[in-house]
Amino acid sequence: MRPSSRSSALVALVAALAATAPAADAARFNSLKRSLSSPFARSRNDAETRATLGEPRASLPESSALDLALLAVEAEALAARAEFDAFLAKHEKTLRYASDPREYVHRLRVFASNLAVARERQRDDRANGGTATHGVTKFMDLTPEEFRETYLGAKVDVDALDALRAKRALNADDETNTNTASEDQTPFASVPSTLPDASETELASLPSSFDWRDRGAVTPPKNQGACGSCWSFSTTGAVEGAHFLKTGELVSLSEQQLVDCDHTCLEDEPEACDAGCDGGLPLNAMSYVKRRGLDSEARYPYKAVAGECASRRDGPSAVSTIADFGLVSQNETQIAAALVKHGPLSIGIDAAWMQTYAGGVACPWICNKRALDHGVLIVGYDGDGSFAPVRLHKEPYWIIKNSWGENWGHQGFYHICKDKGSCGLNNMVVAAMG
Repeated sequence: MRPSSRSSALVALVAALAATAPAADAARFNSLKRSLSSPFARSRNDAETRATLGEPRASLPESSALDLALLAVEAEALAARAEFDAFLAKHEKTLRYASDPREYVHRLRVFASNLAVARERQRDDRANGGTATHGVTKFMDLTPEEFRETYLGAKVDVDALDALRAKRALNADDETNTNTASEDQTPFASVPSTLPDASETELASLPSSFDWRDRGAVTPPKNQGACGSCWSFSTTGAVEGAHFLKTGELVSLSEQQLVDCDHTCLEDEPEACDAGCDGGLPLNAMSYVKRRGLDSEARYPYKAVAGECASRRDGPSAVSTIADFGLVSQNETQIAAALVKHGPLSIGIDAAWMQTYAGGVACPWICNKRALDHGVLIVGYDGDGSFAPVRLHKEPYWIIKNSWGENWGHQGFYHICKDKGSCGLNNMVVAAMG
C-alpha cells in the first residue's frame, strides 16, 4: 500500500521530533513513527485525507485523539499519568475530563506541577522543623490561582488591622467618641484593639497541651464546597464555642445565614466587605452576629451558594448571639491563654501551602504573613509537640479546624507550628464572648 503525502509528512515530522527531543521523549516519538509507518496507520491517514476532500469516513476513536494530544506532554507529566487517573477515579472526576483530550492534558500538566510543588514543600517543611507530608489532595487538578479563587475567601489586610488597632487605641480613653456608621458597618468603637493580656500568673498556669474538642466545644469539620465562604465557617466555629461555654450546649450554627445576610463592611476599608461566596472578614461577621444573632444549621442549612436572606424573609429567632468580640494579642502565648479562656478562636492565615497538605505538622518555609486569604479556627494546641528529626526536638503545634471536609488533612484539621507566626496565623485572631 503506497503511503499518502499526508502520511509521509507525519512520519517525517515525528522523525524530526525524535531527532531533536530529549532521550526520555525520543523513545515516544520513535514509537509513534513506527505506528504511523504501519499499513494500518497509512490507510487510516489516507482515509482522513479522503474525508477532508469530502468523502465519508468513520470518526476516529476518542482514545486516538487523546494519544495525539499526549504527544505534546512533557515526560515528567506523563510519568504522573497513572497517579492522575487514580486521583480522578477517587474523586469522581474522570467524566469531567473524559470528553475533552485538551482539558485532560491540561489537568494532567497541572497535577504533575502540583506534585513537584508538593515534593518541594515537604522538603522545605522538614528543613524548617516540621514533619508534614505534602502530596496528593483533592485539589491537585487545580492551579494555585483556581484554588485560591474557589476555596479561599478571607479578606484580611494586616495593614488595615494595624490601622484599626492604632485608631482604637487613640479613641480608647475618649468617652465622647461616637461612631455614626450604619448598622451594616463595623464600628471601630466596638472592636477592642486587643483583649486584655493574661497575667503572668495566668500564663504560668497554662496547660502544656489543650484541645476544645476533648471538652465538647467543637462541631465536626464542615465543608464549604466551591464557595469562598471560609470566613463564615471561621466565625460560626468561634460563636459555637462561646455558646457552649455559656450554655453547656453545642449547637451547629448557620454559615448560610452569614453568606446570605451579612454584608457588613469594615469602616474606611470599602473593599473589606462580607460578600457571600466572594469572601469576607470574620471581624465583620462577628459584628453581624452581635447585632442579629445566628440561626442553627438545622434550620438554615448550608447550600454553598449565596441566596436571598431567609432570616429576614422568615424571621427565625436567633439560636445564639454574642455579647462582644475582640482582637487577641499577636503574641502566641497570649493567644493560647485567650483560647483556654474564651474558647475556639477565629483566625486568618495564608493558605497557599494547605493545597498540598496531607498530614503531619506543617512549618511552612515561605508565606505572605501580611495578606491572609483563608479563615479557619484554632481549637487547641500541643505544647509537647511532634518530634522533628532535622532539629532533634519536638515541635509544638496549633490544632486548626478547617472547612474543606473530613477528607482533607487530619480528618479535616490542620497541624501547624506554634510560636513562629507561621503564615501569619497570629495577625488576625478574634475571640467571641457569649
